Amino acid sequence: MDPAADYGTLNGIARSRIDTTLITENWEDVLRVVGSLKLGTVDPIELMRTLQSGGRASTLSKAIGEVGRIAKSLFLLFMWNTNHLFTYSTVFDVLVQGE
Repeated sequence: MDPAADYGTLNGIARSRIDTTLITENWEDVLRVVGSLKLGTVDPIELMRTLQSGGRASTLSKAIGEVGRIAKSLFLLFMWNTNHLFTYSTVFDVLVQGE
């Protein structure tokens, strides 16, 4: 999120930046989607079809993807900090599989 940040040994895999502007601009719609899924008023499969239709990703689907990148980053940082066996190569393998 901070282009000037120094992530130490993680600098090699901290290539991309999370687009917080995109998330902010679409936040109300993201909350509506989350609420609809939680209440069961929208079928998850139909939602995925709708977001993927047209061949190009909508700004809403991109924003949801950016929120997912935050969750993924927090998970990887938690694992890095709590598990001494979770090495640099393991983090890289997880990132490659998820991308």
